[in-house]
Amino acid sequence: LSGAVIVGLVISLAGSILLFSGDADLASFNRDTMFGIAALMFCNVCFAINIVFSKPLVLAYGAMRVTMLTMILAAVPALFFFRPGVFGVIAGLDAFGWWSLFFLGFVGTILVVVIWNHAVGQLPPTTVGASLYVIPILGSLSGWLILNETLTWQAIVGGVIVLAGVAYSEFAK
Repeated sequence: LSGAVIVGLVISLAGSILLFSGDADLASFNRDTMFGIAALMFCNVCFAINIVFSKPLVLAYGAMRVTMLTMILAAVPALFFFRPGVFGVIAGLDAFGWWSLFFLGFVGTILVVVIWNHAVGQLPPTTVGASLYVIPILGSLSGWLILNETLTWQAIVGGVIVLAGVAYSEFAK
């Protein structure tokens, strides 16, 4: 990691914190909140390790094979979360529910991970990792456009700072 990448990532992290601070309720900060933050940090560390270790696999076997293999491996522990009531939920889905399920399963999982793995094989891990900072911006914009959520000044300024950090880490190398 170069100094520019580290500075850019720190800038983007600060922007992400500002972006999410609009939803923060400091009065409700408790042990569960801290556990949630720790769990998210653990996920970030695991995902960063995934980016680094998946690159040689993608280069050797291709993005599609690596994606399918990881999906199969992820399905096994996911079975522990299966509950019999899921069939009732599936049976009760309307057209929008089926569309949502398709989008989440195919587009939001399989297609996106294939594209992600392809990017991991083509780009440096720091570039691919830095792109994750754009997700909160897209999530905020999608919530505003699709769900009619309020877009706060913290979210807008935070998003601009995130993009500035990503740009700095990429172009100041």
